[in-house]
Amino acid sequence: MDLEDLWTPVSPRTLREVVDRLCEAGHVVADAPVDDRRVITGVCQDSRRVRPGDLYAALPGRRHHGADFASEATARGAVAMLSDRPSDIVPTVVVDDPRVALGPLAAWAYGNPSTAFDLYGVTGTNGKTSTVYLLEAALVAAGLRTGVVTGVTVRGPGTVRPATRTTPEACELQQSFVEFVEEGVDAVAMEVSSHGLAEHRIDGSRFDVGVFTNLARDHLDYHPDMEAYYAAKARLFERDLCERAAVCIDDDYGRRLAGEVAVPHLTFSARDPGADVYATTVRAQRWGSTFTLHHRGERVPVRLRVLGGHQVDNAVAALAALSVRGIDLGAAVAGIEALDAIPGRLERVDVGQPFLALVDYVHNTAGQHRLFPYLRSVTPG
Repeated sequence: MDLEDLWTPVSPRTLREVVDRLCEAGHVVADAPVDDRRVITGVCQDSRRVRPGDLYAALPGRRHHGADFASEATARGAVAMLSDRPSDIVPTVVVDDPRVALGPLAAWAYGNPSTAFDLYGVTGTNGKTSTVYLLEAALVAAGLRTGVVTGVTVRGPGTVRPATRTTPEACELQQSFVEFVEEGVDAVAMEVSSHGLAEHRIDGSRFDVGVFTNLARDHLDYHPDMEAYYAAKARLFERDLCERAAVCIDDDYGRRLAGEVAVPHLTFSARDPGADVYATTVRAQRWGSTFTLHHRGERVPVRLRVLGGHQVDNAVAALAALSVRGIDLGAAVAGIEALDAIPGRLERVDVGQPFLALVDYVHNTAGQHRLFPYLRSVTPG
């Protein structure tokens, strides 16, 4: 990892230091305003949320360019702007690709907060949210203070807010990490979407463990083809982002990734006994599921309260990730077994009705193929 500094309390940076940092990172900085009097105390890419002292990151978008809102950002207290175009309104550091530059710059500006806790990143088409919640339950059972970043919520010991994206934008992500550090968090589990990877939102973060769940047809309105979709997911497992990995080998893309990943890793599966960690004797029933976890010669019975056989896949993913990080397996299993609901994932709705009602966020064909047979198995109608 090219993160030479561990977490340090956030300190103001001069505009000269910002330019020097970008140059050191290899970015071509055009006609940069070098001014030691302008002090940067934060980084923000939403002109509506700029605070006094911020460096405003004006990025190109699908419909608008952030530079169009430079006046609003300046009125709110922005002292400079990072962009790919100059501005007559505010001193601007111009780089070829401000989105690529932003993640590492924000991490540096906020003192590299992801180095202060264990960071688990979960990517894949299906199972990200459930795996994050299962990871958190296991980490809490192991005695750790936790934070989560999902498409549902961003939450720590003193932080709860609804999510706006599966993976937050770079500035928001680093600010959340700072909050977690200040709250004494030991471990964070987060969803890492293909959009977040392709748009470099997580760049500058250090992931102790990256988890790959699966890859199926989805988001092809954004990615030009499946190869580009796979390449985006595979970015998480590059050495500059990830220290170790847990990779599911239950589809062709997972088997390919396991052969290509350059960081230390183990494989896992809900059905392949050739994996390093795998499940057998899987039983999905109306109240939950049971399976036997095989791990380094051990056979551990697991009883899940969350519904659906697909949650066995996610539980094995979480347990494999915790194993590769060295978390006690007994505590991890106990935590996962205690989890009884995940928001929007076969979540029970009970208002006294004489039938079973569930809410689920199934949103692609692969998920439907896993979900509907289970639902058929638990209803006589």
